[in-house]
Amino acid sequence: MKFKNYILAICILISSSSLAQIDVNLSVCGTESFSVVGTDGTGRNIYNNGTVSFAIQWNNTASQWEIVQLPSTVWFTNSFASSPNPPCFGTGTWITVNASCGNIDATTGTCQTVLTGIDVAYYNSLINVYPNPSSGIFSFEGISIGNTIEIFNVLGKLVATSYSENSLSTIDMTGFERGVYFYSVKNKTEIVKKGKLILQ
Repeated sequence: MKFKNYILAICILISSSSLAQIDVNLSVCGTESFSVVGTDGTGRNIYNNGTVSFAIQWNNTASQWEIVQLPSTVWFTNSFASSPNPPCFGTGTWITVNASCGNIDATTGTCQTVLTGIDVAYYNSLINVYPNPSSGIFSFEGISIGNTIEIFNVLGKLVATSYSENSLSTIDMTGFERGVYFYSVKNKTEIVKKGKLILQ
Protein backbone atom coordinates (compact mmCIF):
# COMPACT_ATOMS: atom_id res chain seq x y z
CA MET A 1 0.00 0.00 0.00
CA LYS A 2 2.83 2.41 0.82
CA PHE A 3 4.35 1.77 -2.63
CA LYS A 4 1.08 2.68 -4.41
CA ASN A 5 0.81 5.91 -2.38
CA TYR A 6 4.42 6.74 -3.21
CA ILE A 7 3.81 6.23 -6.95
CA LEU A 8 0.62 8.31 -6.74
CA ALA A 9 2.51 11.15 -5.00
CA ILE A 10 5.22 11.10 -7.70
CA CYS A 11 2.57 11.24 -10.47
CA ILE A 12 0.85 14.22 -8.80
CA LEU A 13 4.19 16.00 -8.39
CA ILE A 14 5.14 15.42 -12.03
CA SER A 15 1.76 16.52 -13.39
CA SER A 16 1.64 19.67 -11.26
CA SER A 17 5.19 20.67 -12.21
CA SER A 18 4.46 20.26 -15.92
CA LEU A 19 1.58 22.75 -16.01
CA ALA A 20 2.24 25.20 -18.78
CA GLN A 21 2.91 28.76 -17.70
CA ILE A 22 4.13 31.78 -19.64
CA ASP A 23 5.39 35.05 -18.17
CA VAL A 24 5.06 38.05 -20.48
CA ASN A 25 7.19 41.09 -19.61
CA LEU A 26 5.50 44.31 -20.74
CA SER A 27 7.61 47.48 -20.90
CA VAL A 28 5.04 49.63 -19.05
CA CYS A 29 2.82 47.25 -17.06
CA GLY A 30 5.46 44.78 -15.83
CA THR A 31 5.18 41.00 -15.88
CA GLU A 32 1.92 39.11 -16.38
CA SER A 33 1.79 35.36 -15.69
CA PHE A 34 -0.49 33.17 -17.79
CA SER A 35 -1.47 29.53 -17.13
CA VAL A 36 -3.16 26.97 -19.38
CA VAL A 37 -6.93 26.81 -18.91
CA GLY A 38 -7.86 24.67 -21.88
CA THR A 39 -7.28 23.72 -25.50
CA ASP A 40 -8.94 25.08 -28.64
CA GLY A 41 -10.20 23.21 -31.70
CA THR A 42 -6.75 23.31 -33.37
CA GLY A 43 -5.06 21.64 -30.37
CA ARG A 44 -3.44 24.88 -29.21
CA ASN A 45 -3.39 25.81 -25.54
CA ILE A 46 -5.46 28.69 -24.20
CA TYR A 47 -3.88 30.72 -21.38
CA ASN A 48 -5.30 33.27 -18.95
CA ASN A 49 -3.71 35.45 -16.30
CA GLY A 50 -5.64 34.09 -13.31
CA THR A 51 -8.00 37.03 -13.05
CA VAL A 52 -9.49 35.96 -16.38
CA SER A 53 -9.17 39.52 -17.67
CA PHE A 54 -6.45 38.68 -20.22
CA ALA A 55 -5.84 35.59 -22.36
CA ILE A 56 -3.29 34.27 -24.84
CA GLN A 57 -5.09 32.36 -27.57
CA TRP A 58 -4.87 31.34 -31.22
CA ASN A 59 -7.24 33.16 -33.60
CA ASN A 60 -7.81 30.61 -36.37
CA THR A 61 -9.69 33.09 -38.58
CA ALA A 62 -6.80 35.58 -38.57
CA SER A 63 -4.13 32.81 -38.39
CA GLN A 64 -2.36 34.45 -35.48
CA TRP A 65 -1.70 34.26 -31.75
CA GLU A 66 -3.29 37.07 -29.77
CA ILE A 67 -3.02 38.49 -26.29
CA VAL A 68 -6.51 39.82 -25.64
CA GLN A 69 -8.28 41.68 -22.90
CA LEU A 70 -11.43 39.62 -22.54
CA PRO A 71 -13.85 39.39 -24.07
CA SER A 72 -12.25 40.51 -27.35
CA THR A 73 -9.92 43.54 -27.23
CA VAL A 74 -6.69 42.58 -29.00
CA TRP A 75 -3.48 44.00 -27.43
CA PHE A 76 -0.74 42.00 -29.22
CA THR A 77 -0.56 39.65 -32.22
CA ASN A 78 1.97 37.20 -33.65
CA SER A 79 1.43 35.21 -36.89
CA PHE A 80 4.05 32.54 -36.06
CA ALA A 81 1.97 29.34 -36.20
CA SER A 82 3.51 27.48 -33.25
CA SER A 83 1.61 24.68 -31.52
CA PRO A 84 0.53 23.86 -28.89
CA ASN A 85 1.98 26.96 -27.20
CA PRO A 86 2.39 30.57 -28.35
CA PRO A 87 5.73 31.78 -29.73
CA CYS A 88 8.45 33.16 -27.48
CA PHE A 89 9.64 36.75 -27.75
CA GLY A 90 11.93 36.92 -30.82
CA THR A 91 10.08 34.09 -32.58
CA GLY A 92 7.91 35.62 -35.24
CA THR A 93 7.06 39.20 -34.37
CA TRP A 94 4.82 40.29 -31.50
CA ILE A 95 3.02 43.34 -32.90
CA THR A 96 1.60 45.88 -30.45
CA VAL A 97 -2.01 46.73 -31.28
CA ASN A 98 -2.84 48.54 -28.02
CA ALA A 99 0.16 50.34 -26.50
CA SER A 100 -1.36 50.97 -23.03
CA CYS A 101 1.03 48.42 -21.49
CA GLY A 102 3.92 49.24 -23.82
CA ASN A 103 5.62 46.52 -25.84
CA ILE A 104 6.50 42.91 -25.10
CA ASP A 105 10.11 42.88 -23.86
CA ALA A 106 10.40 39.16 -23.07
CA THR A 107 8.51 35.91 -22.65
CA THR A 108 9.59 32.98 -20.51
CA GLY A 109 8.10 29.61 -19.74
CA THR A 110 6.44 27.15 -22.08
CA CYS A 111 6.40 29.41 -25.15
CA GLN A 112 7.81 27.93 -28.37
CA THR A 113 10.68 28.84 -30.66
CA VAL A 114 9.99 26.32 -33.45
CA LEU A 115 7.07 24.99 -35.44
CA THR A 116 6.02 21.37 -34.97
CA GLY A 117 5.83 19.09 -38.01
CA ILE A 118 2.04 19.42 -38.03
CA ASP A 119 2.30 23.20 -38.06
CA VAL A 120 4.80 23.14 -40.92
CA ALA A 121 2.31 21.13 -42.99
CA TYR A 122 -0.46 23.60 -42.07
CA TYR A 123 1.79 26.58 -42.79
CA ASN A 124 2.83 25.07 -46.15
CA SER A 125 -0.82 24.77 -47.13
CA LEU A 126 -1.27 28.53 -46.58
CA ILE A 127 1.53 29.53 -48.98
CA ASN A 128 0.64 29.68 -52.66
CA VAL A 129 3.20 30.42 -55.42
CA TYR A 130 1.85 31.59 -58.78
CA PRO A 131 2.05 31.70 -61.72
CA ASN A 132 4.34 28.72 -61.95
CA PRO A 133 5.64 28.35 -64.67
CA SER A 134 6.15 32.09 -65.20
CA SER A 135 7.87 34.37 -67.68
CA GLY A 136 9.51 36.29 -64.85
CA ILE A 137 7.36 37.42 -61.93
CA PHE A 138 6.45 34.93 -59.21
CA SER A 139 3.97 35.82 -56.46
CA PHE A 140 4.21 34.28 -53.00
CA GLU A 141 0.86 34.57 -51.25
CA GLY A 142 0.08 33.69 -47.63
CA ILE A 143 3.52 34.16 -46.11
CA SER A 144 4.13 35.96 -42.83
CA ILE A 145 5.57 39.44 -42.54
CA GLY A 146 9.32 39.23 -42.02
CA ASN A 147 9.76 35.87 -43.74
CA THR A 148 12.62 35.46 -46.21
CA ILE A 149 12.20 34.04 -49.71
CA GLU A 150 15.40 32.65 -51.21
CA ILE A 151 15.83 31.53 -54.82
CA PHE A 152 18.55 29.04 -55.81
CA ASN A 153 19.74 27.88 -59.23
CA VAL A 154 20.13 24.17 -60.07
CA LEU A 155 23.71 24.27 -58.72
CA GLY A 156 22.42 25.39 -55.33
CA LYS A 157 23.75 28.95 -55.64
CA LEU A 158 21.63 31.66 -54.01
CA VAL A 159 20.56 33.99 -56.84
CA ALA A 160 17.81 36.14 -55.27
CA THR A 161 16.45 37.05 -51.84
CA SER A 162 13.31 38.90 -50.81
CA TYR A 163 11.89 39.87 -47.40
CA SER A 164 8.12 39.84 -47.04
CA GLU A 165 6.53 43.06 -45.87
CA ASN A 166 3.00 41.69 -46.16
CA SER A 167 1.26 38.41 -46.97
CA LEU A 168 1.84 38.84 -50.73
CA SER A 169 5.41 39.17 -52.00
CA THR A 170 6.74 39.02 -55.54
CA ILE A 171 10.10 38.12 -57.01
CA ASP A 172 11.00 39.48 -60.44
CA MET A 173 13.22 37.00 -62.32
CA THR A 174 12.71 38.59 -65.74
CA GLY A 175 16.45 39.01 -66.40
CA PHE A 176 17.38 35.49 -65.24
CA GLU A 177 18.28 32.59 -67.51
CA ARG A 178 15.29 30.37 -68.33
CA GLY A 179 15.11 27.06 -66.55
CA VAL A 180 14.40 25.45 -63.20
CA TYR A 181 15.02 27.22 -59.88
CA PHE A 182 14.29 26.27 -56.30
CA TYR A 183 12.84 28.43 -53.56
CA SER A 184 12.63 28.30 -49.80
CA VAL A 185 10.48 30.40 -47.48
CA LYS A 186 12.06 30.84 -44.05
CA ASN A 187 11.03 32.40 -40.80
CA LYS A 188 13.67 33.30 -38.20
CA THR A 189 14.29 29.71 -37.14
CA GLU A 190 13.50 27.31 -39.98
CA ILE A 191 12.38 26.70 -43.56
CA VAL A 192 8.58 26.54 -43.68
CA LYS A 193 8.17 25.79 -47.39
CA LYS A 194 10.32 24.66 -50.30
CA GLY A 195 9.51 24.20 -53.92
CA LYS A 196 10.46 24.48 -57.56
CA LEU A 197 10.02 27.43 -59.91
CA ILE A 198 9.99 27.13 -63.68
CA LEU A 199 11.12 30.25 -65.53
CA GLN A 200 10.01 30.21 -69.20
